[in-house]
Amino acid sequence: MQNAAMKKKIRFLSTVFFVLLSSILIIGWISKTFIWTELQPAFIGALVAAAGAIFAACIAYTGARENLEIASNTAEQNARQRIEFQKQQKTFQIQQATTELSQLREVFSDTENFLAKFDGATEAGLRDYVDLYQEVLYEGGITLYMVNIVEPFRSRLHQVFSRIQMMQNSIQMIMRPDAPDISAEARLKLSRSIKDRLAELRKLRGEIDEAIRHREREIDAMKREHA
Repeated sequence: MQNAAMKKKIRFLSTVFFVLLSSILIIGWISKTFIWTELQPAFIGALVAAAGAIFAACIAYTGARENLEIASNTAEQNARQRIEFQKQQKTFQIQQATTELSQLREVFSDTENFLAKFDGATEAGLRDYVDLYQEVLYEGGITLYMVNIVEPFRSRLHQVFSRIQMMQNSIQMIMRPDAPDISAEARLKLSRSIKDRLAELRKLRGEIDEAIRHREREIDAMKREHA
């Protein structure tokens, strides 16, 4: 682009110079009898000075016009780069939000599956929370799935699951064949403790679900803006 502009400038200046030189020669030829005999030095000097001034003005004009074109091209290039950077930044934000949404959905599903293990549990009697907790332990125990979830849910889920896991020793003690029978009062207290911890987890599950809805709306808005 710069080479083409330079060639165009050279052609323009060459044309101007040729026109001025031709004008000097033509005027000198037409008026040679009068001018060359009486006013040759003054006329030629003035004519050459005028031609030089016109030529200098043409050079200044083309230079100014070229500078304006360069400034305009630079501004357009900067604007395109700024728009491209904003698009890349928005794409990264969408990708990051999509990753976080996927993590939230995964943890919500794991939490939902864990809570489903206690569906139908009662505080006392058959299939109380203690019985269902024992079944979970038989199936493999309490597993913490919250490794990749974003904050603040990661810390809060870790706290809730840690409190649920802390009751594991008490449950395992009454599961031993040689363990003494636990009183109904103690069993009811343990069952209610499990119920309370699961209530905390259900509340947190609801907050995760709301965070998923919010993140989905946020991603949709960013995609519309990015389109």
